[in-house]
Amino acid sequence: MKNFKLSFIATLTILTVICGCAKEKSIQTINDDKNITTIAGTWKVVSYDDLTNNTQITKDTSNTWTNFNNGDVTITFQDTLATGLIHGQTVTNGVSGNYILSNPRKIMIENFMGTEINQPVWANLFSENFPKSEEYSVNNTQLRIFYNSNMNSITFEKK
Repeated sequence: MKNFKLSFIATLTILTVICGCAKEKSIQTINDDKNITTIAGTWKVVSYDDLTNNTQITKDTSNTWTNFNNGDVTITFQDTLATGLIHGQTVTNGVSGNYILSNPRKIMIENFMGTEINQPVWANLFSENFPKSEEYSVNNTQLRIFYNSNMNSITFEKK
């Protein structure tokens, strides 16, 4: 009986320790498809990622207004010219600009313009960080643009 109690207590202790350890949430990587040489198309922001602290901000009712553009930040990249064109909507405001892609997976945003009048936090995060774009990863359904020397990123999904 004593062995049973000791085994039971030991098992309970181990289970408590295992269950008490929270798993660290890791930001999902984008499987970069090197065969894709364009980011052309319309993309919707799904998260702002702090890769240093392993934190992520996603859209919710506290940081956006769903009655405008469904609360989304949407951007269209057109790269039919040497310098690509950007246009989109940051929830309540329009944006536009140019971009240049270079190898390996570099992006530079030029002439980025848009108003920031009466927009929610979700849109402010985009307006503050997107012009700092430096590199990207892309596949058929996702785009991640890195800034701040690859310590932060904006993750998009294809619309």
